[in-house]
Amino acid sequence: MRHSNPKNTNKQVAALAAVFALLAGAAHAKSIQSYSDGGYIVHAGESPAILVTDGFQQSNGQWKKVAGLASSDCVSFESVYSAGYYLRHYNFEVILTKNDNSQVFREDATFCERPGLGEVNHTSFEAYNYPGYYIKHSGTRLGLIELDAASSEQAKRDATFSLIDDVVDGQIYYIQNRNSGKCLRTLDSSTADAASIVQYSCGHSDAEQWQFKSIGNHEYNIIQVGSGKFADIDGASTSAGGNNIIWPGNGRDNQKWEVVDQGDGFFHIVNVHSGLLLDISSGSSADNANNIQWPDNQGTNQDWRFIHASIDNFSSNPILSEVGVDLADPDVIYANNRFYLYPTTVPSRDWLSTNMHVYSSSDFVNWQDDGEIVSNQNFTWEDIKFWAPAIEARNGKFYFYFSLNHNIAVAVADSPTGPFTDPLGAPLVSGHIDPDVFVDDDGQGYLYYGQGYPRVKRLNEDMISTTGPEIALEAPNMREGIYMFKRNGVYYLSWSVDDARSDNYHVEYSMGQSPLGPFEYQGVLLEKAGELVGTGHHSIIQMPDSDDWYIVYHRHFVPDGGGQYREIATQRLTFNSDGTIQQVVPQHTFKKPVQ
Repeated sequence: MRHSNPKNTNKQVAALAAVFALLAGAAHAKSIQSYSDGGYIVHAGESPAILVTDGFQQSNGQWKKVAGLASSDCVSFESVYSAGYYLRHYNFEVILTKNDNSQVFREDATFCERPGLGEVNHTSFEAYNYPGYYIKHSGTRLGLIELDAASSEQAKRDATFSLIDDVVDGQIYYIQNRNSGKCLRTLDSSTADAASIVQYSCGHSDAEQWQFKSIGNHEYNIIQVGSGKFADIDGASTSAGGNNIIWPGNGRDNQKWEVVDQGDGFFHIVNVHSGLLLDISSGSSADNANNIQWPDNQGTNQDWRFIHASIDNFSSNPILSEVGVDLADPDVIYANNRFYLYPTTVPSRDWLSTNMHVYSSSDFVNWQDDGEIVSNQNFTWEDIKFWAPAIEARNGKFYFYFSLNHNIAVAVADSPTGPFTDPLGAPLVSGHIDPDVFVDDDGQGYLYYGQGYPRVKRLNEDMISTTGPEIALEAPNMREGIYMFKRNGVYYLSWSVDDARSDNYHVEYSMGQSPLGPFEYQGVLLEKAGELVGTGHHSIIQMPDSDDWYIVYHRHFVPDGGGQYREIATQRLTFNSDGTIQQVVPQHTFKKPVQ
């Protein structure tokens, strides 16, 4: 583990759904997602609607948003999979019922869209015939509740939803065949180059999970989660029957796919190079039947549904986000059977922070604010610009390093939550920013830092003083945010490129055989995707008792953030056999660590 051994607001952005668009000009199939906990409104026949978070149950969680049955100024929701059945309220419960064309039904099934009571960029649904009453969930149950400005913030959040449609850039899905009901995966769950893609009974493995990365014009790369490799027509064939395989990304057209709406919650997946459709060979419904390309034959074996990967495997990004608060530059440690995350914390958009907080979690998913740990009240030699923390545990103590008005400070505590004290009363290093600390297997500690020109110095065993000369390092394109970790005897040096205010802010890395270099440049580790931009200033943590590693980074707040309004996200790293790291694609979800 690199270090001896981010407050979860349940903000769910519109990317956790598996969603479907209907024909142009017609109603759209949508998922209705809770703002407060990320669950989806689903049904099981003619029964009360409930809120669930299991991706497979979303097959009953697709809705046609149509003009309100009682008023075209409002909306109604018809089930995609139970035609003629609508969400309605009855005895202040929200249920699914067949339209009987009565006036009472039409009014009960009509809801007016309002700016979200819990978040104005989302939506609340007010009953057409009961003004002031809104759809709200309590646990998994949906009801109609009277709400106003005086209602609790939690109640208002529970009455706020997102309507989600179309395949979402960067998201992870199961790809299910209409004819067989089975999902795509590689044969025997292989991650090898050229492994065949087949259909198999839907499950929960990485081999069955596919990420869609938009390349524009409704075209996507389709990337297997378990391998990081791309769906690819073997040999760039243009012939009917060409096999679909996985292969490392190469930018060629045989790895590009157009997703074409079929109007009923299903899609065609068309290879850009050949113009042929993904197809299950011979219309088979058997496990391990080949996934091939074939001319359009109107068969249901060419129709595909996208089901969002179940959250028993995934959770949502960001892991730490707070409206109006700039959270950035995270470092993470695992200690005392708990994760601790230390970000820059700025309650305004001016970078003039005067303190920092620590957040903790038992599972890397649900985070709590454990309060302030340093401020200009216990570091009196500077009073603003508390930035870019780094944490290290050693000798039964916790050492907290951070930038303080363009100097590097250090604080010491007996606990990861403090109280931290200033042992020096002065900078540890003057005139530099963005510290990172790494302790090698032999016990030698190193302090990395710098902006534009990376530097490193050896730390003494007391961890609050340095020894020897300042050593310059090579880090092409580096702007700031240097970071060091070690895996299988290899040293990985990574850093952020471009200005933090830029959408193009990203992470690059090198590899070496010593913490002091020389290092061999490897290229981009993490960069923007779709609306997820400004991805950088990161740390990397190894999960306890495993070889699972995660990058924790900040990105611009979604939506409408920027370099001075950010949030904390994470993704799992995938290492190739030669130790290089597959480029990380930022997502609205991340795979949960194995507990």
